[in-house]
Amino acid sequence: MPRELTADSDCTAAPNTSCRQRNSGAFGPNGGPARTITETGTQPACLTGGMPHASILAGIFCIPPSYNSTVDAAGDLPGPGAISLAGEAQLLP
Repeated sequence: MPRELTADSDCTAAPNTSCRQRNSGAFGPNGGPARTITETGTQPACLTGGMPHASILAGIFCIPPSYNSTVDAAGDLPGPGAISLAGEAQLLP
């Protein structure tokens, strides 16, 4: 079950675990070029006509540690994540 992690003390599944991003990457302490992650979705057009309309669902989230050192190292976890899903929306009677 996902849960909010706001401090290292929230990481109780494994001792001596930090919930911070493993590597600074673009958000580095030396002022890397990135400051934010932005996803832009698109809403479907008016759905009252009964026709399908293209849309994109987009979201940004944090990936928590798995508490498995092999998985965390391979996935560089914890860290940021983003997803987008293109599809069509249609209201049916």
